[in-house]
Amino acid sequence: MPLKQEMNAWTHYWSKAPAMSRGCLPGLPEVAANHLQEIWRQFFASLPLGARLLDLGTGGGAVLVEAQAFRSDLLLTGVDYAAVLPELDKTITLHPGTRLENLPFDDGSFEVITSQFAIEYTNISAAIQEVDRVLTFAGSYLFICHHADGVIVRDNLPRLKAIRETLSPAGLLYTAIQAVRQRKKFTPETWQRLARIFTATQLKHPDQSLVKELADDIARIMAGPDSLEKLLALRQAVEMEGQRIMALKKAVLTENRARILAEALSSKQQPAHLEIVHVPGVSAPFAWRISNRPRMAPPAEINTT
Repeated sequence: MPLKQEMNAWTHYWSKAPAMSRGCLPGLPEVAANHLQEIWRQFFASLPLGARLLDLGTGGGAVLVEAQAFRSDLLLTGVDYAAVLPELDKTITLHPGTRLENLPFDDGSFEVITSQFAIEYTNISAAIQEVDRVLTFAGSYLFICHHADGVIVRDNLPRLKAIRETLSPAGLLYTAIQAVRQRKKFTPETWQRLARIFTATQLKHPDQSLVKELADDIARIMAGPDSLEKLLALRQAVEMEGQRIMALKKAVLTENRARILAEALSSKQQPAHLEIVHVPGVSAPFAWRISNRPRMAPPAEINTT
């Protein structure tokens, strides 16, 4: 995705998302959210008093808010490529519109660097150089990264197919927009055609709530004023969600890519530990965990590679 397009997609998302939003993880089951929280809390507990922490690709600030709640002594900063971010506590410093490959900080500015589903979206080689530069000698890091075979990818890719279907020239959104432009939105033929397209799309994507949600939005918009403007805004929102899922598809780490990332982060003094995160009760991988601090008490659900 071109950089400007990428920035616009994430800016659009975070400008409308609440603080602590899980980004590409809406509807994350409680057991998974709790497991992530425990991973972060174990890590935060190991940090020195008053450590300066930088969160890469902070988005809604989920990691920073968790850090603040668990360790109020930490000095917290977040960066994200999105130009607009949700407001967080005034003690947390945010730098929107910032690429992870070009951080606006002096060498050795932070004792701790974190990332939750972010660093893998970057030019990883350039981002790691920046991590090495702004992290103090013997500083700590923990990165949670998308696993190529993970449940997050598994759940998002079918949604991408449904998005593409609705945006196609024969899809719901395109058909609705054309009907409004041609001033035919209230004709029986228009509603019959939309109903047929909706039924066919649902049959092709039976597990995707997106189809019903879009159909409801389209019906509501077409029944009210400013239909064209609102339909175009809806199309833009759907297009940008598709762009974010495409970015996810490109960013995910295979085992080989994860090992390369871990090796690039390793030093003789502090080797990186690469592990697969499993959510309790789920056999498929959830994410990669890469850190230079071993877990204090490894849960049975996490397999060391």
